[in-house]
Amino acid sequence: EKDRWREKQREGKEQQIIDNGIEAQSEVARLGGPYWGSLLEWGRQNSFLSDADAGVLQTAKALPQRIPTEKQSLRLMNIRNRALTEGFSTP
Repeated sequence: EKDRWREKQREGKEQQIIDNGIEAQSEVARLGGPYWGSLLEWGRQNSFLSDADAGVLQTAKALPQRIPTEKQSLRLMNIRNRALTEGFSTP
């Protein structure tokens, strides 16, 4: 019984990770390439981005030709949230 409960918990966590990734990917696409390009430009001007952050933003900037993965989309949403708290304003 305890093992079955643990298995259900693990499955639930895995499903939540998948759902979060899909949600993030949808939001990234909704915001669109120009939005991510603006964030990339702002981040460069303010020395806010790591090289890895800039690379993921480059991918998002190219929407819809290039579509970020779920993992990249989660990272993009994290970058966006950090940028908003640091003063980035949406165009």
